[in-house]
Amino acid sequence: MNNKKLQISSDYLHELLSLLETEGHSPLKLIDELNLVIPKVNMIPLSTLERVLEFTKNELKISHIGAKLGMRLGSNKHGILGFAAKASINLLEALELDQKYLTTRIEGASLGVSDQNELTEISLHLSEELSHLKEFIIELVFCSLISFFYELYPNSKLIAVVQCEIIRPNDDLFYQNLTQLDWRFNKPQNVLRVLTSQLTNELPSSDHALKNLLVNQCKQEIKDNSKPETIAERVRTVLSKSLISPPKLNELADYLSINERTLKRRLAEEDTNYRSILTQIRISKSIELLKETQLPIDEIAHRVGYESPNSFKRLFRQWTGSTPGSIRKSL
Repeated sequence: MNNKKLQISSDYLHELLSLLETEGHSPLKLIDELNLVIPKVNMIPLSTLERVLEFTKNELKISHIGAKLGMRLGSNKHGILGFAAKASINLLEALELDQKYLTTRIEGASLGVSDQNELTEISLHLSEELSHLKEFIIELVFCSLISFFYELYPNSKLIAVVQCEIIRPNDDLFYQNLTQLDWRFNKPQNVLRVLTSQLTNELPSSDHALKNLLVNQCKQEIKDNSKPETIAERVRTVLSKSLISPPKLNELADYLSINERTLKRRLAEEDTNYRSILTQIRISKSIELLKETQLPIDEIAHRVGYESPNSFKRLFRQWTGSTPGSIRKSL
């Protein structure tokens, strides 16, 4: 299943590497062995984290990594959403923020929050693209919520039950020992049930003005993340500004601050390459000029970067199945 388009917070990857270090494994060695590229951005492809998880499970033989990671995640490891939640009036309001903006941390995952008499049900829903990472995401989300409670109320005991789709493991008591909660496995839904009265106490860190400011930033992140900027999109942005004299591959790699070989590999992971992206941009721009101007076809060829009109016409037909002239007549 292809999950390359989904993204997840880079904070989780950095904290995972830190966790592995506490387990006696060198993060630098792992990064080198997996040939990882970790960009300095808020969101990274989920496939990058998945490679680390596979290595952790299969090579390092570390189990329940999502649960261990979740219990390490304080509010400062959840980005803007974490700080907004901490500035909320109470935990119930913080959960309502998680319900709206979890996608700014884990694309493809969402929370539902509902009042059931004296209980509040926090349900976790995962898209089909996350099904193969189900156990990790369930552990990560529920354990991070539990950790968040204890961070804000260090002298309180959380009264709650976790019900989840995770297949009961042989060491099922691990979860209870880690979280001090009862976990029930092999269930059709993923739900954390909490006494509502534990969620309505005012938070000492509550700050209404700060919360509103941070919520606005969460809204902006959703807009920014609605079209995740993959490496192909970054390449496309650069090339679209210089069709006549585009940068060579090595120059482009330097501009994007990555190794040329790595750039080739990452483009290949997205089922494309430098030449295909450049040609696609040129053809798209030429169609736009055919539609919006009466420029001669030879002039259009020059404007999109082809010195030879014949080469342009040949490639145009290969990509569209039609000639520039017939496309112009049909527009």
